Formats: sequence, C-alpha cells, structure tokens
Amino acid sequence: MPDQLELALADRRAGQEANLAAGTAAHRDHRGVVETAVALCARNHRPFTADDVHRLVQHEIPGGYDRNLVSSVMGQWASSHRILRQPGLVPSSARARKGSRNGWWLGNRTTATPLPRAATA
Repeated sequence: MPDQLELALADRRAGQEANLAAGTAAHRDHRGVVETAVALCARNHRPFTADDVHRLVQHEIPGGYDRNLVSSVMGQWASSHRILRQPGLVPSSARARKGSRNGWWLGNRTTATPLPRAATA
C-alpha cells in the first residue's frame, strides 16, 4: 500500500502535468516561453528564484499568463535534477504572494539544460 507522501507526490505531478498542458495551445505557447526563461536562468550558472523567471516571462508575455506555469515548469526541472535547490530563502517580490518566500535554484552543470526548440507552425 502506497504511503501518504507517495500519493501526495503523485497528485502534485498530475497537477503539474495538467497545468502545463493547459499552458500550451495552438494559438499560444506560454509553456514554451516559461521553459525558455527557466533554461536561460539555469544556463547562467548563477542562483535564481521564481521571481527572476517571472520577470523574463513578463517581458515576453506582457498581456498576462498563468503564474502557476512557472512553479510547474520549475517543479519538473527540479524533479529531473536540471535545477538544484540552494540554501536560503528570499522574500517574493509578488504582492499576491503576501510576503511568502522563494527558494534559490541553480542550473545543474552535469545535466544538460538546452534551450527549448521553438514551436513550428
């Protein structure tokens, strides 16, 4: 019988997959923009937070996007060890987060972090 942690992690992965699928449509590819932003941050080989990714995404999608895409993409990258959690926390700059904290992340030098390919129409 699976334990509660395994069930919770399975639910989180399913939620991430659903969120990522919703972020990709024929007329827009917000997921691709987020993937590219995470890849750029990871390739810099300097610690970064979700706020750094949001700043890049806002530059590319000024009309708005589902902010949960960033956490879903970063969660997948972390589970595949393409980004690694670093010590320390920093307050989020997003007002909606009401003072919560973001973790620091670093691209894994031993795992390739290629830039995603642009979708072709």
